[in-house]
Amino acid sequence: MTTFDRLRRALRANLNDLMDRAAGRGDPLGHTIGLLEEAAAAAKAQLGEAAANLAELERDRSATRSQAQAAEQAAISALRAGDEAKAREHLARKLRSDAEARDLEAVLVRERGYLAELRGAVAAIDAKLAAARARAAGVRSTETDSAADEWAERIERLEAEADALGEIDRDRRRRKASAPPVDDQLRHLKEKLDPKK
Repeated sequence: MTTFDRLRRALRANLNDLMDRAAGRGDPLGHTIGLLEEAAAAAKAQLGEAAANLAELERDRSATRSQAQAAEQAAISALRAGDEAKAREHLARKLRSDAEARDLEAVLVRERGYLAELRGAVAAIDAKLAAARARAAGVRSTETDSAADEWAERIERLEAEADALGEIDRDRRRRKASAPPVDDQLRHLKEKLDPKK
């Protein structure tokens, strides 16, 4: 379970708990507003944390890709120097870095979807809060109610998209699981360096 899955569950649990607590109070509307304000603050904090985690994952993926490129360049240099054993070592390191970058990309796809979902949840909470405040002021706002419903639908669509992207990524990883071994990579580099052969 990823960090974002845990955050998603915590957010949903917090909202459900807040609504349950609001239902048992004497002044449900005033209490609901207070609880929604707490939920909005918690959701925004989770959103900030999720955005920071996503940025860190993107930096990790970029660094891993750079490591793979550096390993390939080192393998080319080793081949040019005639040290095939060293080239194999560098290519093995490149393959590990490539695999790690693919794994990070899969996580990033899921986390981007979750971040969008969190943004939608924050907007939905804000819409519910605005509706509750309007009701407390004696104004019935169908616009904020429909906005909350619209965000709920968007969240469901984003979850479906994230699931679909995850399935596509799993299929891609299965296909790439049979990545070319070091010997194939070595042969490819030799052909690249000396196309005459």
